Amino acid sequence: MADLGLVEAFVGGVRSGSVPGLQVTGDVLYVAGWWHAALRVSNDAFIVRAEAPPEPVPVFDLLTVCLERSGLRVVQGGDNPLINAITYVEADVSGLEWDLWAPTAERGAEAIATRVGAETVAPGSSSAFDLQAWDTPGEPLTENLPGNYGDISAQFAEAFLDGMPTPVVVAVGLPSDVVRGLEVLLTACRVESKELGEALSACGLLKPDLVLVDASEERGRHFILELRGEACGRSIPVVAVTNDPVPAGANMTLAAETSPIDWHQQLVELLP
Repeated sequence: MADLGLVEAFVGGVRSGSVPGLQVTGDVLYVAGWWHAALRVSNDAFIVRAEAPPEPVPVFDLLTVCLERSGLRVVQGGDNPLINAITYVEADVSGLEWDLWAPTAERGAEAIATRVGAETVAPGSSSAFDLQAWDTPGEPLTENLPGNYGDISAQFAEAFLDGMPTPVVVAVGLPSDVVRGLEVLLTACRVESKELGEALSACGLLKPDLVLVDASEERGRHFILELRGEACGRSIPVVAVTNDPVPAGANMTLAAETSPIDWHQQLVELLP
């Protein structure tokens, strides 16, 4: 089986390779070119995504076989802030649940701490894997400020949001009246309209927060797969406008015969 050979090579340290349905780029194993299945933390520690892939590829069965052959086992599962830090920086994804595979829990903790870096060790702790230390409240910030500032959390949040860039929505292959409707409804966003032939390169430049694609024809469905294969398109929400089932690579569909007014709430929930 070619896919078993690729997973074995990934576990063994290979950083580049592909077979139908599976790809290795650097320390990440992808399904269908965009869906993150596993990340190599070190030569003897891996994190494996704890949810089923969108494609019918037995990636978790293959990973289980290969990792167990290497003497590794699951030593921790669930949502870990340090693992999220690694995946955010190195794979551009966050908020997912992963299983940590290592020879022992101690070795897994050491590998994570090394990969994250010593600067992430919580005050009063000797280990970056000491989650209890991160959860222990420190002194209130206001105690160290001159004067009586009170609770500044709301002020900080407001200032932070004021400095955030305007979300970018790219509409690919959609009619001009639909694009105008999006501009009217998504007033806090910058809406860019692109044709299918120019959209891939445009997404790399615009760094969109959301992409809507006319997927009623094969060209649109093929574009979604191409977008997922690009670094700029691996983690952003992609919405297919079609009356057909959800195409590969898309997060959801919106019915083509409806208007942007009907889409508003769903689109807002996908935006940052």
